[in-house]
Amino acid sequence: MFCQCVSPKNADLRVANLEKADLTGVNFQGAILAGVNLSGAILLSVDLRSVQGLTPEQLKGENPPLICNALLPSTIQIPDWQDRDCERLADALLQRKLYRPFYSREEVEKFILEQRQKTFD
Repeated sequence: MFCQCVSPKNADLRVANLEKADLTGVNFQGAILAGVNLSGAILLSVDLRSVQGLTPEQLKGENPPLICNALLPSTIQIPDWQDRDCERLADALLQRKLYRPFYSREEVEKFILEQRQKTFD
């Protein structure tokens, strides 16, 4: 699932299954993420500061989401998580060609670098 064009702003996504979804740049402002399955999802250049119900457990586990340039809610106090998986993203995005058609490692690494430079207000 590639969700870049979707804006779940203020949406109630309780218990949604976003497993392996590419959530690059998605606007989650005010969304309720309690119980959302984020296993293997890509959280690249995402501002999660204003979401409700997100727990550290949703970001851990056997197949945690890949997190890079993501701002977490103040209720989740885990150092350095905003860039935890940046080094692993190129491989994941290359494997998921159905979601975003990258044709070379150079292309995907350029995309990740651009996304890492994005800032949030």
